[in-house]
Amino acid sequence: MNMIVKDYTLIQLIIAELDDFIAKVAIKGSFSNERLKTYLTLHLFKYDWDDIYDIDNREINKKIIVDELVLLIDYLKENEQLYSLLKRMAKCINKASYLKRVKGEIIEIDKDTKQRLGKIYFKPVIKEIGELIDQKIDYMKYQEKVSFRFGLFRELAYVPFAYLSFTELNKSWLKDKVREKTLINNRALSFNDVPENAMSMLYDLCMKYFKEQGDYDSCLISVDPNVKDNKQLFLSDAMISIPVDYGYIDGFYYGRKGYDFFDDKITISKIKPQPLHLFVKDINNK
Repeated sequence: MNMIVKDYTLIQLIIAELDDFIAKVAIKGSFSNERLKTYLTLHLFKYDWDDIYDIDNREINKKIIVDELVLLIDYLKENEQLYSLLKRMAKCINKASYLKRVKGEIIEIDKDTKQRLGKIYFKPVIKEIGELIDQKIDYMKYQEKVSFRFGLFRELAYVPFAYLSFTELNKSWLKDKVREKTLINNRALSFNDVPENAMSMLYDLCMKYFKEQGDYDSCLISVDPNVKDNKQLFLSDAMISIPVDYGYIDGFYYGRKGYDFFDDKITISKIKPQPLHLFVKDINNK
């Protein structure tokens, strides 16, 4: 790595350079490569930039990387069985596919053969399954009161393969930037090998549901560009950028300070993350 920077770009460069190494660790431990990469990315922000990059030798401090991976592997082992169980209960299939609306129904289509693989159902996610995803599977441990949980389900599946949850906006410092009755998306999860347009369709179906209910004016979709590809999965009417810091408890990522929580006992990230992106979607245009 020839260029050195002192902000979030350093983390992106390190993760990109170690991509093959992280993938091998994930395969050896039977973990999801994307999950491991996400956790590692979040954890590197807690260090000073010169702790993770040796400027004299112009190389990554691999000891810190390995130490973090060991910590994360031990952690992921605790919930990997649950993750695998939920994935089986979601009836995930190892095929490239996409979703298509056909005469009012959602149909999963094999990307290669164009054959129909089955019907897909949009419906609420029961509290017990939602809480397992929120508290055990999602990387962010801070949790607000959830108002709505929705998912996309295969036939006879008890668990969704794509999941979104929403809460009513109660952050007074944001209220002057959005309409009065506003929801915010606080969790988004899909298993590997889901239909390529699953999340975009799920966002669209959720917005349609809220519009039909008529109880809310707008919805905020939160995207953390530090750990997610910032491609828009939906059409938004505006975007708000919110400065944040990451918080850690006993070395593990917990949530975003300044946005989700405030607790002086929580250790704060030393490298400043990119601002959180909040995409604004108008539900009631009147």
